[in-house]
This record gives sequence, C-alpha cells and structure tokens, in this order.
Amino acid sequence: MSRSEFNVITRYFNSEKLAFAADGIALGIGDDGAVLSGTGGSLLSMSMDLLVGDVHFPKDAPANAIATRALGVNLSDLAAMAAKPLCFTLGLAMPRVDEAWLELFSEGLAEVAQQFKCPLVGGDLTRCSTTAPLTIAIQVHGLHDSNKPVLRSGAELGDDVYVTGFLGDGALALLSLGLHSHLNLTRLNSSGGLSQATETYFSNAFYRPEPRIELALELGNLMHSAIDISDGLVGDLGHILKASNLGAVIESERLPYSSHALGLVSRDSCRSAALFGGDDYELCFTASPDREDEILAVASKIGVKITKVGRIAAGPGLQVLDGAGQSIEIPNQAFDHFREPSA
Repeated sequence: MSRSEFNVITRYFNSEKLAFAADGIALGIGDDGAVLSGTGGSLLSMSMDLLVGDVHFPKDAPANAIATRALGVNLSDLAAMAAKPLCFTLGLAMPRVDEAWLELFSEGLAEVAQQFKCPLVGGDLTRCSTTAPLTIAIQVHGLHDSNKPVLRSGAELGDDVYVTGFLGDGALALLSLGLHSHLNLTRLNSSGGLSQATETYFSNAFYRPEPRIELALELGNLMHSAIDISDGLVGDLGHILKASNLGAVIESERLPYSSHALGLVSRDSCRSAALFGGDDYELCFTASPDREDEILAVASKIGVKITKVGRIAAGPGLQVLDGAGQSIEIPNQAFDHFREPSA
C-alpha cells in the first residue's frame, strides 16, 4: 500500500464517516482549503498547515524567521482559493517557555499579520517533551466577497497554465542555507562562498514566502483553477489535473528562474528544482486563452511576475517538453513527507 501523504489523507480521513456532508459546508477535504457557507450566501475558506522543527524549518533558526515562514505558507493557501484573509488561529507545542524566543516569534507573526490584515483570534499553547520537536499549527480563514472560491477541479480543456514569480528558489534556498534537499542538488562552485546578496535572497525565499493574495483577489474571476506550489510544479499541477480529470503540457524552456538560481546551479538543476523542489509558495493557475491580455495587465499593475508555461490538454497526465518540443522523461521527484526511502 502506498504511504504517500495524500493516500494517507484519502484512506484514513477523507471518508464518509468522518468527512461527511453537513449544512454550511460547501467544500470539504481535497483542495487548498475548505469552504464554509456564511450568512447571506457569503463563503468562508479555511486551511491549516502543520510545521515541525527540522522538517519544515531548522529548529535553531531565528524565531521571527520561523514565524514569517509559518504564517506566510498558510496564507498562500488562501491565495490559491482567491480568498481575502480574515483571521488566523495558532497552536504551539514547545518543551519550555522561552520568553526571548516567544518575543521574537510574536514579532515575526505580527509583521505578516499586519501586512495582510489578518489578526490572530485564538489558539492553544502546550508543553511537549524535551526530545519532541517544536510544532506549529496555524489555521487561516478567508472571505469571498466579490469572487467565488477557485478550486483545483475547475481547469478546462485548452486553458493556459500560468505560474507566478520564479520557480525553484525554495528548493535552492535549502542548498544555499546548507540544509538537506531531497533532490541532492550541487552548486556550480562548491568551493567558493556565496555573495551576501545571494545569501539574503535565498534566506528571504525560504523564510519570507510572499503569498500572492492581491493578485489572486484581482484575478479570482478569471482563474478557472489554482493551487499554491508547495511540493513542486509537477506534483501540485498534478493535483489540478487529477481533480479536473485532464492532462497538461509544460514547456520547460518557459519555466522562470531567478538570476540567483542560475548563478548557483546549472540550468538542468534549476529545472529539477522548479519541477520537483517545492517550497516556492507561488501560484499555479489556469485560465482561458482569451483572457491573457487581462491577466497580464493585472499582473503588471500589481507588479507581480507571471509566466505562461503550458496548456491544459485532454490528458491523461503531465507531459514536459524540451526546447525542441520533445517529451522529457523525468522521474517524479516531487516532495512527499511519507515517501519510502530508496533501496
């Protein structure tokens, strides 16, 4: 039996006995967030991510950096739903009360909360054993005022596939920070140190992901489907394709890389990081080709880079093409918490 993260969710939690239909629940398990029905026909999206020390962040990282990452990656789920942030709750399990650490942690949370006007409204704090890792659970809630929730299942045949920002920086940040990556990437120049500008860039890419809330709210009625890229483009676009029962073609030469990424690893490694690395927390979305001018105009107005990287096809599955239009055979290396180690 496969023990992948998503198979575990499907087998043990997304069942009729547990995730059953109920009044007020417009959408349950299976997307970037659940959708609840409010008064007057309004909708509320909600999502929760669990972050564990030395799994999702180095346990000795600065507390404010851990906080900005923790809240940022959760708000990215609201962006994928095109929901306006409303509030969040916090669960924190730590071995002891460290007031200096908590002061920095709360400052980091406040920085992101203020930026996205998303206040903390409650939560829980508990003590764990001294051998247990620091664990952070954040649940975010967002409203749909002028647009409906954007779902993974909404892709349509012939849609263009877009991504925001640069891809691969999240995975390459691990390499820059001296942390482990499941891709086993290597630097172009392993003997020399990195410039301060490169170190700062990748530190921000990892600890300060930028939820694309503003863009998502502007484009909410133009996007047919969306997901945030947490596990790599192949894995996350794959969720859209599965939910929409369609396929896609991605042109690898169109994938957007930062200059810092191209200076750190080879172009082939940049491609691997973009396709399979994860931790980018950029948006991948689909939209009708006849809305391209509108989409580009909104992105330009807001100042967010977006790139058309492919199209939705009859399928099934995802095909990646090289610069000559030939299919690239690449084994799926998308990150999975429960992937069995190779023999």
